[in-house]
Amino acid sequence: MNRIGLIILYELKLILRNWLFILYVIISVVIIGVVQVCIQDERLPYSLRALSCAIPFTSAYIFNYIQSVFAIFFTIDFIRRTEHADSLDSIEIRPYMNIEYLTGKMIAIVVMGIGVNILVVLATMLFHVNIPSPEFTLFPYVFYLVTLNVPTLLFWVGISFFMVHVVRIPFLALFILLGYLLLNTFILSNVAYGSIDVWSTDVPNVFSSLTGHVGPGLYLLQRFSFVVLAGGMLLGSVIFQKRLTDRERCFRKLLGVAIGAVVLGGMLGYGYYSHYEEMNQKRKDYLVQYEKNRPEQNIEIKSQDIVFKQEGDQIMVVDDLILENNCSRKIEKIGLFLNPGLQVEQIKTEDRVIDFVREKQVLVLKECFLPHEVKCIRISYIGEIDESICYLDLGDKIHTNPLDNQAIMSHGRHAAFVSDRFTWLTPECLWYPVRIPPVDPLLPNQSERDFTSFRLSVICDTTLTVISQGVRIRNKDTVCFTNMQALSGLTLCMGEYRQRSLDDGRIRYNLYYFSENGALYKQFNGSKDGVRAGLEESMGYFEYNQGIDYPFDELSMIELPVSCCLQIRNGGTILQPEFVFQMENLCDRNTYYSLEDRVKWFRGFDSNRSTTEIESEMVSAFLKESFDLKEYKNVGISLRNILSGRYLASEEQENPFSIAPMFTNFSGYIFSEKYPVLS
Repeated sequence: MNRIGLIILYELKLILRNWLFILYVIISVVIIGVVQVCIQDERLPYSLRALSCAIPFTSAYIFNYIQSVFAIFFTIDFIRRTEHADSLDSIEIRPYMNIEYLTGKMIAIVVMGIGVNILVVLATMLFHVNIPSPEFTLFPYVFYLVTLNVPTLLFWVGISFFMVHVVRIPFLALFILLGYLLLNTFILSNVAYGSIDVWSTDVPNVFSSLTGHVGPGLYLLQRFSFVVLAGGMLLGSVIFQKRLTDRERCFRKLLGVAIGAVVLGGMLGYGYYSHYEEMNQKRKDYLVQYEKNRPEQNIEIKSQDIVFKQEGDQIMVVDDLILENNCSRKIEKIGLFLNPGLQVEQIKTEDRVIDFVREKQVLVLKECFLPHEVKCIRISYIGEIDESICYLDLGDKIHTNPLDNQAIMSHGRHAAFVSDRFTWLTPECLWYPVRIPPVDPLLPNQSERDFTSFRLSVICDTTLTVISQGVRIRNKDTVCFTNMQALSGLTLCMGEYRQRSLDDGRIRYNLYYFSENGALYKQFNGSKDGVRAGLEESMGYFEYNQGIDYPFDELSMIELPVSCCLQIRNGGTILQPEFVFQMENLCDRNTYYSLEDRVKWFRGFDSNRSTTEIESEMVSAFLKESFDLKEYKNVGISLRNILSGRYLASEEQENPFSIAPMFTNFSGYIFSEKYPVLS
């Protein structure tokens, strides 16, 4: 250890005197500082600064690229110095082992890189605490340094050492390494679900203020694979070291350990890759089941009385269904669909147990229904939600990588979420039995809809706010929801929400948000009269455009953690009966101004108008801008758009978050077997 320490000490002294190191520090601090200042510019997409982890992530993301380039050059410089006399000659002839020599060299470069990284982190933190938003949190800085930057540094140092010892020609090694860097930047990040991307560009890696990291298990697995690979390549470079000492004596042992480390790193990377590959295979299997088991046309689910309870990530449900055979023929068995992760414990009618067959999401009840017979059937089931069943119609690529090109951060990909602090279940995940899926994955344009009378009872912690459709009554630890009209689907959302409500005499408007410092709350933080008038005016605008009245008694806007994913499609999860979901802190928005800032800005042009009047206009403008049929959206931040100057441009397009489906999709539908396009 003393010999390794001596090598580290000498190497650090050389690095600190190297002009490359000085350039490295200056470029890192200046570039990251300039980028952080620019991101706060309101002309750039708000999504770049919306989350509390945005500033530390951006610094870590940019530093990852800078340190990768300099790690390559430092390693090449090491080879150059070994070919010329310099300060290390005094220890070059000493009887230390090759592995000690290269380990000391590598540790010196890594320590130098981590030191510069810490300097950048401290400078970024100083900048962060001196701006009004987003909220400062220490943990993301430490997390990104340890899990994002350090594995990247280790990998590039390891592969650079290996390459220069194998190739032995510094210029050629530099050319190969820079070529691989460019390959990783532009191609490998989109290959194999990001499993071979050393920068983890498309791997979900942000923090929610409510649920924490959006996917820690898979993310850490992917990062650790590169740490192990770096160790394997370091040992491989020892084998190709030209110094004699222990080379012959330890060759086989080092070769075996090096190969083992590389294989282990590959296996860890494959473990990450196989998670998505297995999920996509399951999705193909679910599509096959939908093709083999088409919905029974003559059975109708009249009502469902659901009792829901959860423990951790498991849900326990008892569902009483009223089923009716609405045709004049006898039906021998009933086919339903239920999330494949939920295990059916028992099915019975009155005091008789019903036999059933279960294959993935298909649940077949061996129960005879006479013409026009009505039966009450109780289904008890338990388990964890399998998200692979969701959005089968959108394809695997969109499902596994629903990225927003407005931001460098990859958000969560959960289509459903169950935990002690937050639960989010929509009809898409089949958390209760249905006759037909919400969208037919085989024929999306011919999807049918069932309208059912729901009653939901949720047994949960009294500290959680429970949200669902219908009239709400709470009795100790049980919250009951009774629907006054039949719905096409039922949604359940539970979490540590705060609530604000307004009633205009016809519609009750609810806002469910996480924090009063959040963007969603600040968007409506005004006087009751001003906000109410804005809501009424915007609702009138939408009703006029649709030609019909809003079909429900309530309209709730609900904030979701960034862990969740709102897939874009007609009939997707952003809209459910009575509900409009919004991402945490409005992090998917291009622009954002609080209601207070909008009022102040408008007052600068017209000081004679009342605050209430301005608030009304601003609230209405925000809702129209968010949910109208058309929207203006930035073309996106990409290298091509930055070079052309188009990254600040906007273009008109169809608004995927239009509220228009709320007026038609959930209150009725027209279906024609002769003209299926009418569906």
